[in-house]
Amino acid sequence: MEQLSSSWTYFYKVIFPRFWIGCFAIGTIALYVAAEFGDTEAAEMRGIFLFGLILGSAFIYWGLMRLKKVCLKNVSLIVSDFKEGIAVPLTSVERVSGSILISPELVWVHLRTPNKFGHKIIFMPKMRWSFGLTPHPIVARLRQEVDKAHGIAA
Repeated sequence: MEQLSSSWTYFYKVIFPRFWIGCFAIGTIALYVAAEFGDTEAAEMRGIFLFGLILGSAFIYWGLMRLKKVCLKNVSLIVSDFKEGIAVPLTSVERVSGSILISPELVWVHLRTPNKFGHKIIFMPKMRWSFGLTPHPIVARLRQEVDKAHGIAA
């Protein structure tokens, strides 16, 4: 069994979001409390911080909290959310796509039919040094594996 996702997946999925959202929420609450005590600078900044908290939390959910741990085993992907896992046959994969200009890099595995984790499996591949102008090489590799599982010559 070959692990396709980064060993940093748990950190980015669980630890970083809690830390970032928690710290930003505490800072936002502190500004609201300070504004109630007459701090005019805090009153001016609290709306900006609230907007940043909401926007940042949405981006963190979209890009990080939905990450899965993914391994390739024969003709299946073993997908886990760190609580439970499932096997996804490569024949049920419709397509594979990857991010560009996003850090950390992301890979999306689009499924023909939804499973326990939905229509799309998102994972963070092992980190590489690049400018992010092209999708991670694992995208091409997975596409080849999916084509092979479907009986399509590469």
